[in-house]
Amino acid sequence: MSGRKYAGAAAAVFALAFLVHVHALGMGYTFDERILISGNPAVMELDLGTILGSKFWPGPTRGVYYRPTVILSYAAAYALAGDAPWAQHLVNLLAHAAASSLAFLLLMRLGQKAGPAFLVTAVFAVHPVHAENVFWVPGRTDVLATAFLLASWLSFLKAREGERAGESAPWYGLAGFLFLLALGAKEIAAVLPLLILARDLLGEARMKKRAKIEHVASFALLFLFLAWRWWVLLGPGDEPSPDPLSSLSYLTSSLTTAYIFAKAALTIVFPGSWKIDYAYEEAMLGAPGWALGLSLLFFLAMAAAVPALREKRPEASFAAAGFLIGMAPVSHLVPFPTLFAERFLYLPSLFLVLFVVELAYSWLEHGEEKEERTRVRKRPLLAAMAILIAALSLAEVSRGRHFKDDLSFWSEAVRQVPRLALARNWLGIAHMERADYAAAERLFKDAVSLDRDFYVARMNLAGVMLKTGRTGEAVELMETLVQEHPGKCDLLMNLSVAYSMNGRIAEAVVAEEAARRACGGAAE
Repeated sequence: MSGRKYAGAAAAVFALAFLVHVHALGMGYTFDERILISGNPAVMELDLGTILGSKFWPGPTRGVYYRPTVILSYAAAYALAGDAPWAQHLVNLLAHAAASSLAFLLLMRLGQKAGPAFLVTAVFAVHPVHAENVFWVPGRTDVLATAFLLASWLSFLKAREGERAGESAPWYGLAGFLFLLALGAKEIAAVLPLLILARDLLGEARMKKRAKIEHVASFALLFLFLAWRWWVLLGPGDEPSPDPLSSLSYLTSSLTTAYIFAKAALTIVFPGSWKIDYAYEEAMLGAPGWALGLSLLFFLAMAAAVPALREKRPEASFAAAGFLIGMAPVSHLVPFPTLFAERFLYLPSLFLVLFVVELAYSWLEHGEEKEERTRVRKRPLLAAMAILIAALSLAEVSRGRHFKDDLSFWSEAVRQVPRLALARNWLGIAHMERADYAAAERLFKDAVSLDRDFYVARMNLAGVMLKTGRTGEAVELMETLVQEHPGKCDLLMNLSVAYSMNGRIAEAVVAEEAARRACGGAAE
């Protein structure tokens, strides 16, 4: 492929990714944006020092994630258009389109043929499993991490072309900087040194001395980042949500980890309707033994495909390794609070699609009279490719409707997981903001009936009472909550508001002072 066609194909992938998702510019916020963007001082003030030295989630809970690149992207969009959702959605669109075109450029740079490279990245650009990443603003973590990871890898390969240190040094420096940006977007970027190492091991019988130095340097840079991340997240605070597998036996936990790999592959190859995290967690933790056993066999088969395909189908071998490596950070080998989510499949999907396409092309080129067989099959193959991309695009557009606004998002969540108190609480908030107080009250009561300890839903119920003029009932409920959960900053603040609206000013002042002390000054 000539340089002009090379650039043209990358531009076509970029345009395809952008156009299929462009209606996201008319969507609003749904969930975490309220905390991460609208109520985050680091975003509104665009303070680089604060962003680099702070955990991802604001609030009193101990840090689990460190993602300054994402916070910086929120802040940049906020500086452009304030709290307008379209600006945040635009960043998601551009990042996904860039990641798709960078994936094409990388595959070509790694020696992939133009046809398979274009098909892989076109499918990646419109794949329905990416709806959560592109249409949901907080889903950009994986997109930014992948885009910077791919750009870093391309810069690294460019550095390898230089014969002298002076030629290579700027490119190595750029590769390192982009790698840090990827790590600052999401922890999955830590797999980049492993991906490059896997590519080298599968591509060469012996690794050159220079390559060994490169690998040591990349792992050293990763270690330094992780040390800084550990220091930033070190501090007091309530423990975050536990790992969903923490209560399982070692055997069941291990089998469930294998199940995550298998479920990821099924979801990528046969994407159905979009499911929220909680729906996956409920189903996967209750998976039958035979499903866990088959998942283990799938994992072993994918692992065996890496050496088995190395000689005859090296690209398929690398793709299988890439999928396994890409899934490692999200398969609970390292514990974290969310069991499974479709947004986690962004990077792994690129390698699994490559694996499937490579196997398809091996069938196309198999046997004698290869050129004749290829010519006969080429036209129907191109037609099948066009139909596939069109079907995936329509499915992706359809999935986007769930992310239109918070009412659409949480209505679907309640439908998928009827017994999830959290979903009913957020749906109640969506109705409350639209002044539909009857629906909001019903949903808050439903949430409380599902989880009596869910004090936030009861606090929101008191808010409905205040909105509808039942201040006495609201005060009584808030006093009960403060007695049950002493020292809670948000409860004390809302109790102060309830007292004030009920005309009990002196008590409101006392509650406000208590809230200031509990919040450590945050109530000011």
